Amino acid sequence: MPDTLIRPYPDLITWREARRLSQTDAAKLLGISQSTYSRMERGVKFLRGPLAKRIMEQTGVSLEKLVGIV
Repeated sequence: MPDTLIRPYPDLITWREARRLSQTDAAKLLGISQSTYSRMERGVKFLRGPLAKRIMEQTGVSLEKLVGIV
């Protein structure tokens, strides 16, 4: 099943840019590939379970913001 556009994750972009990280550096910190990270920022990668939790813990971005509740 191909990924479908859900929405970009602007809080991830803000987190990364505030720390002056490239997408590659941000991906390394989160333990994922650069392509996966890029797809998350653009909103074509769903955040699920353990990945969403790890990103929330590493970035300080709330789960609600990550999944678009707030």
